[in-house]
Amino acid sequence: KYFLGPDSKEGRGARPATVRVAEIGSLRELIREGNKLNNCLENRYDSQLKYVMRARQRTSSFWSFTFSYEGDEEPTHVMLLEIWHLRQGNIVRQAEGPRPRTIPGPEAWYWMVEWCEREGVNWETWDIYSRVGAPVPLAPVL
Repeated sequence: KYFLGPDSKEGRGARPATVRVAEIGSLRELIREGNKLNNCLENRYDSQLKYVMRARQRTSSFWSFTFSYEGDEEPTHVMLLEIWHLRQGNIVRQAEGPRPRTIPGPEAWYWMVEWCEREGVNWETWDIYSRVGAPVPLAPVL
């Protein structure tokens, strides 16, 4: 089990922070998030269009995770989360940290799991890359 705070082995999460999870509701917010995370949403029109259409159709929703530290003027953007809204329930499709295609850091991951469990979202289906096919919860038997 991963622990945060002063008692953690690595000392991660020892600095007090306010964790904010906010739904991204517009193209402008999506581009801003891409800028903060330095990913494809910053300047790739095809990615922006694809994701904003999913959000408008409510087949997906996008969530920004930020940490605010005392004394810092701007929050630190730590993760962008895409939730797919399926008949079977809501699942995590993508979880991406700063810089292109990076796995979220341990603190971001910890808060993603906490948030997903509270909201009834299955986080175990996450993927770092987009694929056309639906996530497969178990490997196929060959």
